[in-house]
Amino acid sequence: MGKRYLKKQLATGLKLYEKQKNKGVEDRSFAADLLALDKSLQENRYDEAKRLGELIATRIKSLKKRSWFFRLGELIFTLAAALLIAGIIRQTWFELYEIPTGSMRPTFKEQDRVLVSKSAFGLNIPFYTAHAAFLTDRVKRGTIVVVTGDGLDLPDVDTYYFGLFPGKKRYVKRCAALPGDRVYFYGGDLFCLTKEGKLINVKSDPLLQRREYIPFISSFEGRVEAVPTTPFSRQRVYLLKQMDKAIGRIEINPDGTIASRILQGDAWTPEFSGSKALPQTFGEFYGINNFATCRLLRKEQLPHEAHRLGYDDPEALCWLELHHSPTLPPSGKPKQSSFPFVVTSVTWIPLHQEECERLMHGLYTARLVIKDERLFRYHYEGEPHHTIPLPTSIPDGCYEFYNGIAYQIGWGGHETRLDPSHPIYPKTIKELIFWFNAGIDATPEVLVPTSQHMPTRFAYFNNGDLFVMGEKVFDKGSPLLTAFSDREMARQAKDYSYFAFQDAGSPELEKSPVEFMSHFGFEVPDNQYLLLGDNPAMSVDSRFFGPVPQENLQGTPILLFWPFGPRWGCPTQPYTPLSPYSLAFIAITVIAYTTYVIVSQSRMHRRLHRLKEGSLKSS
Repeated sequence: MGKRYLKKQLATGLKLYEKQKNKGVEDRSFAADLLALDKSLQENRYDEAKRLGELIATRIKSLKKRSWFFRLGELIFTLAAALLIAGIIRQTWFELYEIPTGSMRPTFKEQDRVLVSKSAFGLNIPFYTAHAAFLTDRVKRGTIVVVTGDGLDLPDVDTYYFGLFPGKKRYVKRCAALPGDRVYFYGGDLFCLTKEGKLINVKSDPLLQRREYIPFISSFEGRVEAVPTTPFSRQRVYLLKQMDKAIGRIEINPDGTIASRILQGDAWTPEFSGSKALPQTFGEFYGINNFATCRLLRKEQLPHEAHRLGYDDPEALCWLELHHSPTLPPSGKPKQSSFPFVVTSVTWIPLHQEECERLMHGLYTARLVIKDERLFRYHYEGEPHHTIPLPTSIPDGCYEFYNGIAYQIGWGGHETRLDPSHPIYPKTIKELIFWFNAGIDATPEVLVPTSQHMPTRFAYFNNGDLFVMGEKVFDKGSPLLTAFSDREMARQAKDYSYFAFQDAGSPELEKSPVEFMSHFGFEVPDNQYLLLGDNPAMSVDSRFFGPVPQENLQGTPILLFWPFGPRWGCPTQPYTPLSPYSLAFIAITVIAYTTYVIVSQSRMHRRLHRLKEGSLKSS
């Protein structure tokens, strides 16, 4: 028994003694024990105080004895009050979260625990998706935000707080653009044109330089939505949405052919028509054409067309296959049982030893689980239905790659860096190809060279350099890249349907940003925010469900407290001091606790004084 516990027993005993006395029942032995306990504490005779504390605790227990019905009601009331208070605190002040997915890697990883400030941006109304007050200047480009899924076009957003109260799931993303911004993607960068006409590269912030920005999630077509042509029609129109805005439209004609259109201004227009100041193809929206999806192929997997077009290279160890420049299927084409919603140009670039080493240096994967020499992606809700075989024997466990370094994941998400001799490290080109193609999706389809299901890997040019996985694989002007570019331009000159994959740069963006952004950029609506994950290969974000309304912003993570390690501490984001609401919550808590302690001590002293006076009169 500590001194604090004994004082608490004394205060409780005094309260119960007065209650009994007011009922006309006076227990002199109980009063004597209370006075003796107070004297023992004042004289620091802890052995005597502990003995008296045990006696008083027994007496308190007997006095508090009530009927089971009363105790049940008291328990229900206490639990209800505790849940209500906890719910209000979670909604308005702070909350603890466990990160379930890798959408915010490397800032947050699966199984990370974070403390979220719910008053960072304003004052949330408990149990509602709304604010009593909101400070717009506290949300900046680069700020990490926690949002509720209420009203977002997402499946399975319903959940229960404490397993009892219905609510909506929370998601953590990074603010990429503010209300009124126009955005455009180029070279892994994100350009924002502000309302004031200032052009900003979000990655110019030193805190965000290791981030990649990709304008689509895993495929060029984005989210496909089928809607009837009329309210009661069986015919369907397929809308191709990026940022939750339809920019492509494919309609099935009565004769079974298709009619493809893109959005030009407010009208649906066939590709390669209309004003040249507006997007002419599906891929010209938002900078989609600046990016390619890619996979690695061995020489025997290279298609016949690649050999025919002269992409052979006797010194190449493997080839990077690039799918790029998406367009809609030509109108008039007969409908098939399954047809692609976009058509891409395909090209190949040979990789030598140096380029393969650069790929290995930049290799990153999802968190992966190996069991019985088969691989599947880690999932917080259990094992998936599909697994894929490994190219080499690797011990069972949970693993991941980041910047070419392999880690084994232990209990609670703790990471252990693995020695390069570990069998998980690629020792052959075949193993490198496996980890590149299967390291994110870990599905059987990505291992089939002819599959339309491409790995979620991206390639892009930035100022003449070619990047893959955010790693520079080819330097501007390198012989291999120059030969590739020359071959691309020659191929485009011979084939009008082929679009060369080249660095178009962004000259219009730099020369006339206002005009360019108004035609080719995406505008973030007022009172909404463009939110993206730090890991574009694994994040479902505004590219899928569109900009997020202001009322959905619930707070920001302020501390990663588990697991302990180099990432422990405040997450990487622009510094923002505590909001006035956070300071008010802290001040109210300190004042309330101090007042409670003072009042409790005062009451105890008054009761003790009355007990002493009563004892003196009796004597």
